[in-house]
Amino acid sequence: MDQGKPSEGKAGAGGQSKDEKKAVAGSVAVLMMSLLLVGWVFFFLKKVARGEPVETAWGPQNDVLDFTNLKEATEQFSDVYFDTKTELQNIRDEAAVQEKNRIQREQAAQQSEYYDPNTQGGSSEAPSFGN
Repeated sequence: MDQGKPSEGKAGAGGQSKDEKKAVAGSVAVLMMSLLLVGWVFFFLKKVARGEPVETAWGPQNDVLDFTNLKEATEQFSDVYFDTKTELQNIRDEAAVQEKNRIQREQAAQQSEYYDPNTQGGSSEAPSFGN
């Protein structure tokens, strides 16, 4: 008589023991559940990305996945950033105009130093500007 160990099952019609069949069945079940979970997550995130309302059944926090506040905050941030950028450009342009006017005033002042009212065209010397 064959006395088998308790962990060994008797070979079935397929040539596998009961334990082997249980292991294969368990592996297949885990694999199928994993595939279903991955598929559900994929479609759930796709739905969220499109902005569709997501029905949740896990509690009163149905607005957790409501991204309207996030969209509004993003728009406000963009507006503030654009306004700040525009203000900085205006400041830069104003400073450039002021610098240009200052240089023109300095050049006019230097030219007036060489102007002699006793002669008709000013002094006979031409001003030198670093040449």
